[in-house]
Amino acid sequence: MLGTALAQAAPSAQPEVPGAKRLGDFLIRPTQNSLYGPGPHYTIMFRSQEYWPFGVNVVKGVRPIKAQHEGQPMLLAITSRADSVGTLLVSVQNGTPLSRLLSPLQDENFPDWGVPQPGREDLLLFAESGLALDTRTGEVLWFDTAVKGSGYRVVGTLMSVSPDNKVAAYLRFKEILVAGREDGLVAAYKLPADANVGELADIFKSAYAQAAQAIKDGVPHVNNHRQARDMQIAWFAQRFHWQAKNDTWELIGRGLGPALPLSER
Repeated sequence: MLGTALAQAAPSAQPEVPGAKRLGDFLIRPTQNSLYGPGPHYTIMFRSQEYWPFGVNVVKGVRPIKAQHEGQPMLLAITSRADSVGTLLVSVQNGTPLSRLLSPLQDENFPDWGVPQPGREDLLLFAESGLALDTRTGEVLWFDTAVKGSGYRVVGTLMSVSPDNKVAAYLRFKEILVAGREDGLVAAYKLPADANVGELADIFKSAYAQAAQAIKDGVPHVNNHRQARDMQIAWFAQRFHWQAKNDTWELIGRGLGPALPLSER
């Protein structure tokens, strides 16, 4: 399992404070702590005790998802730069809150809440970690990008997950790779030339231009890399899609040829 489930609890008899939000047996309390820089900051309480996911006693944000476990809501939590953890999924197991790392912290000013996959708004893509989260069930989807017969794992950016959640597409320079849940890479496609040197290049140029303009307009903390990633996911959904074939799903789209033998990539 990616990440470590770590819970630290400390008794607390403090009453609810203004701005606190109750989510099942969780209480999300605003807190003032100058050690963590500009706010807002929150403390997660569970049944009158402080809950410290991964030893973190203050978080930058908390959001519930649709899924529940043991009758309690499952939460997304973002840690602060001071703790350098990232996006966590919090769920109650055997009466105790546990956490799993979904995405490592990259930019505190632009926390990674996941990008809803176009057409599947309940599925959040965490492109940097290559994980996806089904917010209806709380299932974390991990895909094996290992090249079969070797210990080598391919690094790519998660773009899309098939309708049955069994395979996912990763974008790399000049290619698209499809990985399964357990059996490594299952397909490779050559990225159409007009996509690589044309449309994708335009996306990065546009993201940079928008970020530069935002800075000129006085908007602080603009992350053009995160913006380009979100634009890539939207572009990918417009150009490519999944098609059922022989009890599985294959990727098709404009300019995309048949899958190449993995030995030829």
